[in-house]
Amino acid sequence: MTCPEITYKDFPRRKRGEPMSNELGVCPNGHSVTYPQCGYVGCLDLRVWAKANRYRYRLEESYKVEDSEHVRGDGRWFVEVLCQNGLIYPFGGTTLLAYAKGGVANRVAELGSDVQPYQTDGKNRVFKFPIERLDEVAAILRPRKRRTISPEHVKALQDGLKRSSERGPNQEITHVHAGLRAR
Repeated sequence: MTCPEITYKDFPRRKRGEPMSNELGVCPNGHSVTYPQCGYVGCLDLRVWAKANRYRYRLEESYKVEDSEHVRGDGRWFVEVLCQNGLIYPFGGTTLLAYAKGGVANRVAELGSDVQPYQTDGKNRVFKFPIERLDEVAAILRPRKRRTISPEHVKALQDGLKRSSERGPNQEITHVHAGLRAR
C-alpha cells in the first residue's frame, strides 16, 4: 500500500505585504507572522510532507537546548529532512534551503533561476528555492525512507514474544543455542 504524495504546489505565492496563510503557523499567544521570536509561525512545517512520503526527518540539535518554549515553538523551524545527498530544511515563509553534497550540487543548480545558490562550503553548496520546487530538489537529493516493518515480521515477533511469556520467568531453557551450553 503506497501513501499518496503530498506536495505544496497548491500553496499560493505571497506578494510583499500580503498576509501568510495558516500553513505558516498560528501563534498561541496571538503574535503576528512577522514576530521574529515566535517558533510557531513563519515557515511551513516539513514534517507533514516527510510523513506523507515516509521520509526520515529529525529536529536540529539546537531545538533541545533552546530554553524559551515560545521561541522553540512546535519545532517547525528545526526540521531537517535527511537525504542521501544532503539535507532539506526551512528558510522561512514558503522558501526552503537544500544542502547538496558536491556530487549533486551542479544538478541542483541546473534546475532553474528560482533555485539560487545561497552558501558554499568547498564542493558542497546550499541552495535557496521556493516550495513549488521541493519535489524536483528532493528527486536529486533522494530523501531517506523511514524504516518500516513487514506484517510477516510483526507476526513473527508477536509469536516469539508469546512463546517467551508462556515459558515463564523461572523455567529453564531446555534447548541449546548455537555456541551456548545448556544448564
